[in-house]
Amino acid sequence: MSNGLQQRIIGALVLGALGLIILPIIFDFADPLKIDRTSKLPPAPEIKPVDVAKAQRPDSSAKLGETDSLFDTAKSQPAVDSSEKFYGLDENDLPRAWVLQAGSFEEKDKAENLDAAAAR
Repeated sequence: MSNGLQQRIIGALVLGALGLIILPIIFDFADPLKIDRTSKLPPAPEIKPVDVAKAQRPDSSAKLGETDSLFDTAKSQPAVDSSEKFYGLDENDLPRAWVLQAGSFEEKDKAENLDAAAAR
């Protein structure tokens, strides 16, 4: 056998082996008409019917008139703000109200700057 023919046979075998390895990777030879009919969904739960009572109207409507005084515009008065008496100091020089300020900072310097600004 000549040297050229031997090289051609070896080259054909190498190309055939590469084709057997690479072609299945590139092309999907599965049947495209085949449909996967398996389901991974759980079965439907059993739901028992629940009886719901129908809403009933109240027998007496006498209580409905009691709210009319709330919506009487002739008797309405402006609201008085009584929150002013809670500020300041009491007779023992203690504050009547407290304020809590909370914050979250990435850097300690920013928290200290806010604390110093609040103290002013």
